Amino acid sequence: MARKLTAEQKAARRLEKHGDAYAAAVAAAAARGLAPLTGTVPQCVWAEPIRDRAMTADPRLLKAVREHAACSTAQFWIKNRFKSGEQLVEAVHAAGDEPDTRAKVEPSARQLDMF
Repeated sequence: MARKLTAEQKAARRLEKHGDAYAAAVAAAAARGLAPLTGTVPQCVWAEPIRDRAMTADPRLLKAVREHAACSTAQFWIKNRFKSGEQLVEAVHAAGDEPDTRAKVEPSARQLDMF
């Protein structure tokens, strides 16, 4: 029976397979002055080359991405991987306009009683 791989093992394999592209994308992002992506290791390995290709294809994105912190997540780039040009610029602006509802959630009385 085949043994299932853990998430760490899958990430290590993906990094081994795509490590060169990932390292090049991270270096290009640093050269552009962009923050590293946040997310799990597999997400970042997948999303860094996507962001790098998008930045190379459309230089207008650089300014927009620097203005919106929501674009520093791997999830954003994976979700918008099929967009390009004006669609991607609009997605960047829309991501920056979305309110962060997680920060505004008040704890319930039950949660407060736990402390």
